[in-house]
Amino acid sequence: MTWQPTAVEVSVIATFVTLFGILITNQAKVSEFRQQWINALRDDVATLITHSLILHAADGETDADESYLQVHQTSARIRLRLNPKEKPSQAVIAAMNEVREANHRATDFAEMSECIDVLTVAVQKVLKKEWKRVKYGEPLYRVVFLAAIVAALLSLFVAALLSLYAYVHQRTGWSISHLF
Repeated sequence: MTWQPTAVEVSVIATFVTLFGILITNQAKVSEFRQQWINALRDDVATLITHSLILHAADGETDADESYLQVHQTSARIRLRLNPKEKPSQAVIAAMNEVREANHRATDFAEMSECIDVLTVAVQKVLKKEWKRVKYGEPLYRVVFLAAIVAALLSLFVAALLSLYAYVHQRTGWSISHLF
């Protein structure tokens, strides 16, 4: 007797395959958007640092309006990209505010450099966390992927047992009903 899947079994299998495909597609798109977010944050922080250094180096006679505008615009974009409830984001916002305040004070280059270093380290922590999410996927994706691997291994195990049973039954005539 050979097993023939019923229409219900085929539809259940097709549904799971479709849902898994949708999950993989969604994960790929989320990872793509997250990568764009990482790149945009990195670009904005670089712009903020560049224009902050331009402002710091500018003398009173240099027109620094464009750099002030860039510092404020990029600060706003950075702030809007971050979640103010997360500790790493709070550290970035605090360091960014310190850089902006250092621009308004008469500071020496060592102090400005220290402010920029603190900002850079804070941003690197946020970028590292987000890069790990891109690299390993969202938590739901990891759970479903692990479940799919377990289901595939379990299916292979059951198929191997059924094949072994069929082989033994064919060779010896032994049946599992002999056990009961």
